[in-house]
Amino acid sequence: MEPAPDKIASQTALGPFTLKDGYDGTTAWRIDQNGKFLKRDGKDLEDEQGSAWFENSRWLEPDQGGGSITLLSKERDSTGAWTVLEAKPSVGRGRALWFNTKTGLLERVVIKADMQIITTASRITDRRPVSCARIARRPRSPACRPTT
Repeated sequence: MEPAPDKIASQTALGPFTLKDGYDGTTAWRIDQNGKFLKRDGKDLEDEQGSAWFENSRWLEPDQGGGSITLLSKERDSTGAWTVLEAKPSVGRGRALWFNTKTGLLERVVIKADMQIITTASRITDRRPVSCARIARRPRSPACRPTT
């Protein structure tokens, strides 16, 4: 069975609150902590469409799944050297993908969302070869740091 390239769903628990959201290829939705269904539109809908593009690895397809990939920069910091690509879905926000120059592995994702920047640093220890790529088997993102 092929994965659905334009669908996602997630559940987030924060203490006693649980939020569920997703995109079914047409409609973006959220179920709040009170169980209320909210249909998302405008920028929220575009963000979910873009998130589906990333979550389904559409950017890895030969045509980038309708999006685009460009080289942003080469960076160096206290943790190493990086090649930074910008991945932009056809709709929704782009993301900066930070690849470790030494290993070639994706280790950071930076999303600019309105007035904040969200950086997810991946510490993926179990990567398995799949086709021509090494895919995370058990992703762990211990550092998700929103910055204003």
